[in-house]
Amino acid sequence: MLRSSILVILVATAFTTASAQPHHSGVFAVEGGTGDDGCFANYRTTQAVFAYSEPTESSEHIRTVDANRRIDWNDRSEALTVVIRPAIFRALQDVSINGYDQSSSSETTLHLVEGDRLEVLAYAGEGDSYFRRDGNVYVGHTPGIGNVVTGLNELFELEVEPVIQIWVRLIDHGGKPRAWVNVSQPGVEAYGSHCGG
Repeated sequence: MLRSSILVILVATAFTTASAQPHHSGVFAVEGGTGDDGCFANYRTTQAVFAYSEPTESSEHIRTVDANRRIDWNDRSEALTVVIRPAIFRALQDVSINGYDQSSSSETTLHLVEGDRLEVLAYAGEGDSYFRRDGNVYVGHTPGIGNVVTGLNELFELEVEPVIQIWVRLIDHGGKPRAWVNVSQPGVEAYGSHCGG
């Protein structure tokens, strides 16, 4: 039985940040997003798609990826999760969440009461998520968030579905420059995964 107040142990996940962060069109972005538990998705195009100089369709279109082309682990150099619209969850009861504050580099306990809303930005690995409250971004385990879709959750209710794009940066290939492609768009599908080094 779930208690009315849950204390979550933070498992901080470190991410390597590039010296020059790419520009993106979302409200939040974090490196990675194509992998889970050490496995990384491979993709293929089902139609021709554009690739851009930055992970946003408002940047320069510098390359076209033909239909029926694979985008495999060895073909890309970076991945970025861009959150266009965060998921919004409403607390169904009082909940306490420990999170690592990204701006102050300190651990903080957030206390939500029934009816409070929490923005969940992106998956952070190891069961953690990036979430935002009162303008601050935290990383930590958010209890019950993963069970909302299955209906097996007594802590949170999903009120707003997220809009998330996964961009991968292709290596230069056949004289075509390195470029970012949105693998969440129609015309691109995941078909398998690569696990291990």
